[in-house]
Amino acid sequence: MSLALTLVTASDLGAEDVADPLARNYPAVRRGSFTATVRARVAPESSSQTIRVTRVHLDPPRWKIQDRVSATFLRDGKTVTETLQGESVYPEVGRITVSVDPATGRALGGVAAYVKPLSPAELREAGYGPFSLAVDGRTNANGFLPLPELIRDGQSAAEPATLNGKPCVLVTSAGRWGRLSVWLDPGNGHLPIRITQEKSADDLLYEGERVGSVAKDEDGKPVKQVGYKQEYVVKKVGKVGTGRMVTEFTHAATDAFADGSAREIVEEVAIGDVRLVDKWDKDPFVLSAVVPDGTRVTAADDQPIEYVWWGGQIVKDVNQSVARGEVSPFTPASQTPWWVYAAVAVGVAAVAGAVWRLASRRGAAA
Repeated sequence: MSLALTLVTASDLGAEDVADPLARNYPAVRRGSFTATVRARVAPESSSQTIRVTRVHLDPPRWKIQDRVSATFLRDGKTVTETLQGESVYPEVGRITVSVDPATGRALGGVAAYVKPLSPAELREAGYGPFSLAVDGRTNANGFLPLPELIRDGQSAAEPATLNGKPCVLVTSAGRWGRLSVWLDPGNGHLPIRITQEKSADDLLYEGERVGSVAKDEDGKPVKQVGYKQEYVVKKVGKVGTGRMVTEFTHAATDAFADGSAREIVEEVAIGDVRLVDKWDKDPFVLSAVVPDGTRVTAADDQPIEYVWWGGQIVKDVNQSVARGEVSPFTPASQTPWWVYAAVAVGVAAVAGAVWRLASRRGAAA
């Protein structure tokens, strides 16, 4: 009897038995590149939406993420669209982010960087985006844990089920991350076909951050959040190399507040142009944006040392006594979420910032 058939019919099925074959699907892309297109809106404000096109290169722990976001929103009673662009790179050490002028490809403003090795927690966050469910199984607001780890983290159970008339395996898990239900498809390598999750105020969003301790309104003022729920629905699965990969899905996330109000963010995600490589012909994990020599670099993990960009590298600014004339090159990277700062600058924080708020909170705090 095949493993898939056993998993569907066994009444004493354990959740960890399912997590093991699920884990073999990830990462769907171990070394290569892909493009993700994300259409997002803050419901029910259909006039406010973003379209984010992201080109990702990955060879973990190295990542390169190039974003272009078009945000449509109301301004003075008129519908306007702003285009934002940015780039984040994780090379061997650290990380770096720049905002980019869409017309010229030149960096706007300074460079945000981490020049030292990233912590284990920061490495878990590396490369996270709305597309992550398809690539490595990470879901929103779950401490950047891959889905198999998330299942095993709580009190779990599994049983045969059907979804829309299709045989599947229903896995449930409850614990510090809330209450999770995952429907797995044995016919597609136990990839998820639906995920639902509910969190109360005391449940975790990230290590050390609970649902009830982090919410802010559109003006940045604290508000009491009492719950969070989300749902992923897989629309398409495609073949990548010798395996399978989720290529299209929707994600809806809802914040619930003490006054009875709620805010829902809906995303439609499509993955395409997937390319697997055995060896890079040219190292892609460098900035593509043009950064002029002398551009100021903010090294969040090495304050108050001053750095500048010079000759394609980050170096200590020799015009400071602490440097004593020393020039120490780094090629770090930072995922400080560029769209947060860019959105504020052009007045679309209420749209773009809300859409990516949960995924970017830690980077913004850095």
